[in-house]
Amino acid sequence: MEQIGVQSLVLGIPVPEQDYDRAIDWYVDVLGCKLVWKSGIAQVRLPSGQRLLIFSPDDDSESIWFVGDYKAHPHYSVQFVTTDIRKLRHRLIESGVKAGEVLRGGGGGWDMMFHDPFGNRYWAIEDPKPGAYPAALRDKAGRKSSFVEEIVGTERIRLRLTEQADLEFVLRAERDADNRTYIGQWSKEQHTDAIQSPGFAHLIIVDRLTEERIGYAILNGLQPQSHSIELKRLVIVPKRKGYGREALRVIKKMAFDDWNARRLWLDVRTENVDAERLYASVGFQSEGVLRDCDIADGRFVSMRIMSMLRNEYL
Repeated sequence: MEQIGVQSLVLGIPVPEQDYDRAIDWYVDVLGCKLVWKSGIAQVRLPSGQRLLIFSPDDDSESIWFVGDYKAHPHYSVQFVTTDIRKLRHRLIESGVKAGEVLRGGGGGWDMMFHDPFGNRYWAIEDPKPGAYPAALRDKAGRKSSFVEEIVGTERIRLRLTEQADLEFVLRAERDADNRTYIGQWSKEQHTDAIQSPGFAHLIIVDRLTEERIGYAILNGLQPQSHSIELKRLVIVPKRKGYGREALRVIKKMAFDDWNARRLWLDVRTENVDAERLYASVGFQSEGVLRDCDIADGRFVSMRIMSMLRNEYL
């Protein structure tokens, strides 16, 4: 026997009659909806396909457009899903509406309360991949999947897996005059091998507000059985803006909180005094110096080994 049930859901958004046209513009310009039709009421559609009806409520309790005292009892349970909640918050505030702080929700993701200009209250949830599985299961699929299943970063930066299209940026950053003195010079093929290797996480560091690439990092030792994670490379292009310190905070959290590593380590050229000072300031300890262990620009260089153990992680 044919089963008949609900096929789809349309959410109704009540707004004061005098704000009807302004409401349509706001939902299109700020939330990214597309206007489907407009005739007394308007239907807009989110990129996901979810449809919203924007209407002016009736006082008649028998009307389909009756919503009670919607000003005293706004909608609390409607949730909008976004891939970048902080960027959405910035856009909301720019549009002149109230947006709450971005907080860690009960499910472990980020969420935020906000109002539209007409008194309706909503929630935004950051979920780049609906249905992502819990952090506790990540090691079974590989630690590298952490950067696919959820957004990794802070309010200001995020780390994502490097793609082939990013490699020209990576090579430029690596060969920049401010960087090449202190870091190894890899070929495009070497970077490609790291991107494809399951034991490496080759990462682009992005400014979350502008979406501009600001640097890259390479982690080694991501095999599930490994208890030691190597920070192979950390290169930041805009200097003295705190991006490197923030990236280190994210990397430490991933290594110790998410992957349960015992040790996080790196090597730094002894002439790179600023980098060594930064690593020490965030808790890395010196294990010693490998003298004249590498060649750069035709000269021998020494490397300081620095590490942090799990019980030293703050």
